[in-house]
Amino acid sequence: MTYALQFYVPLTFLGPAVASSWLAQFIRPDILDYAFRALLVLVTYGIAASVGEYLDLLISLIGSAASCGLAIIFPPIIEIVTFWPERFERPGFKMMLIKDIIIAAFGIICCLIGTVTAVQQLSDKLGVSDDI
Repeated sequence: MTYALQFYVPLTFLGPAVASSWLAQFIRPDILDYAFRALLVLVTYGIAASVGEYLDLLISLIGSAASCGLAIIFPPIIEIVTFWPERFERPGFKMMLIKDIIIAAFGIICCLIGTVTAVQQLSDKLGVSDDI
């Protein structure tokens, strides 16, 4: 129940396209909605089952790229963009800018190191050569 509930936001975007597709001529809208939800759950389950023993390494690979960006890189960039129009009136803007650039640079370095490490671990498990 809760796993299918996670598709609420994607269905907000994809639902109207499915509801207006050629399938809507033959299938009732509520049945089409349930079938599309079930298809999304089955596809994601199929991907997780097919990855099998490599799932932990793929999660670390995706996490090193996505989580690092969301947690470390994007917040300082958003702060810079937010206060950029007031940069001349705002006291301490230069210090904030330096701080945000340092944090973003640190996040990019962490993202690169984490991604390279995850790719190396994945290639080791797959038996690919060490030349990355």
